[in-house]
Amino acid sequence: MDRTKTGALIAAARKEQNMTQKELAAALHVSDRAVSKWERGAGFPDISLLEPLADALGLGVLDLLRGERGTAEVESDGQVLGAVRIVVREANKKLHRLLRGAKIFLAICVAVCYFGRDMNSLKPMAMDLTLWKTVRSFSKDMKTTAEDCLAGGSIRSR
Repeated sequence: MDRTKTGALIAAARKEQNMTQKELAAALHVSDRAVSKWERGAGFPDISLLEPLADALGLGVLDLLRGERGTAEVESDGQVLGAVRIVVREANKKLHRLLRGAKIFLAICVAVCYFGRDMNSLKPMAMDLTLWKTVRSFSKDMKTTAEDCLAGGSIRSR
């Protein structure tokens, strides 16, 4: 499965149908930018869009997956299943990259929460002492305000 070949096939078939990218996008309920990505080979249509895309372009699903127009032979279930497996594998790779990014983001958040939970333990290294005192005072004021709110008091300014 070659994205550039598939993209070239989508572009050629769309032009043969005298359709613009916007018209094809409207027929598939996607953005014209998505169609542009497919045609440039920067992305691949979602598996749920393969059949409607093939119908709109007058192609077979297997033709889209191969990136070339097939012969007149009928697509067997095995061929279609093999092609669908390829698309699912591509989608899984994308999902794993997304999950890896989410795990890294979560690890950073946990580290920030763990190491940043006690502002009083931090020592001013290259920070101006006046600024440090202001930040520390503000931190204490916010803690006091939060404790007052939890105790049923109202927020007051200091």
